[in-house]
Amino acid sequence: MNALSLSALALGIVLSGCASRPPPETLEGHATCMAPALPPLPSAGAVAVPAAATPPAPLLARVWLCSDKRTVTLYPQGANADILDRGCQMPLTRVPAASGVRYENGAALFHEKGSEAVLQRKPGPSLSCREITLMSQIEDARIRGVTWRGHGVDGDWHIDVGPGPGLTLVRAGAPPLVFARPTSVSDPNTNTTVYSAKQGNSTLSLKLTDLQCRDKAGNTLPGSADAVLDGTMLEGCGVALSR
Repeated sequence: MNALSLSALALGIVLSGCASRPPPETLEGHATCMAPALPPLPSAGAVAVPAAATPPAPLLARVWLCSDKRTVTLYPQGANADILDRGCQMPLTRVPAASGVRYENGAALFHEKGSEAVLQRKPGPSLSCREITLMSQIEDARIRGVTWRGHGVDGDWHIDVGPGPGLTLVRAGAPPLVFARPTSVSDPNTNTTVYSAKQGNSTLSLKLTDLQCRDKAGNTLPGSADAVLDGTMLEGCGVALSR
């Protein structure tokens, strides 16, 4: 996943006659920074595919694009959360909020309300942020041990390779299909892998390539996913993942 373009932050002014200094552009270098690390791989029960009527589990990661053109990632950790800001990851504590969910520590404040949020790298200005839903879904899949995530160009289906050897196809309005024992053939000359699988009365063929793909929402991903489910073509884009 490519890093987004960066732009400079405006300089802040320290009150009470002190010399002016720029606010932090990222949290890197703060004393509480840790090296970036994904949350632990969920247990087998936690990654089980739910039935169609079961509400989807909360995402294990949420990716936000802020008004300074930088992205931050929030990893919920029980009642609290870790925030990843470029090369710095640090824990935030959930604190009371009149609305939404608010996390804070001595270095940062993050207050989310649905798909909108406010980020402050103290003592800098408050920045408005919006969630990049597709990137949140991809990062969630990576944490769960998925090795390849594809989604339909119309956004009405997605498919996971893994965790483990299986394939999971999720379509809008239909129960998930889990193909536990697919076979695969890879061609290193074309960087192509073709999976074949059967589960009950359903047959799936999935072709993954590294050909760049653009979906109808305007998202560009480095790979393509072409599937045939019971004779119906499904065209999609995707990306290889690793923990």
